[in-house]
Amino acid sequence: RRSFLTTTRTTNDKRREPTMDLIVSLIRNGACCVKDLRLLPDSILHDPSYTAKLYLFPGPHLDQTTPLEIIISLAQLYACISLSLAGLKMISSKGVFKLIR
Repeated sequence: RRSFLTTTRTTNDKRREPTMDLIVSLIRNGACCVKDLRLLPDSILHDPSYTAKLYLFPGPHLDQTTPLEIIISLAQLYACISLSLAGLKMISSKGVFKLIR
């Protein structure tokens, strides 16, 4: 017999992951809009010298990386890793075979 706490914990764990994906995708989409529409042009988001203070990328083009592009790339990396792990979990739990029928 399952207790109420076990059922609640499982339900909350399943809700937590899509919520994190939603938050990361909103951050990525917002950052892409700021970059494409050139919003806040005088902020540190568009200043490659601020990124150079934290890490010196090799030239000639990577040294022009802005903090906004780093935010976008980290959000993309999270999406890639989380989707890859979800796919591996589905393959390992034989969830793919459910799609064959």
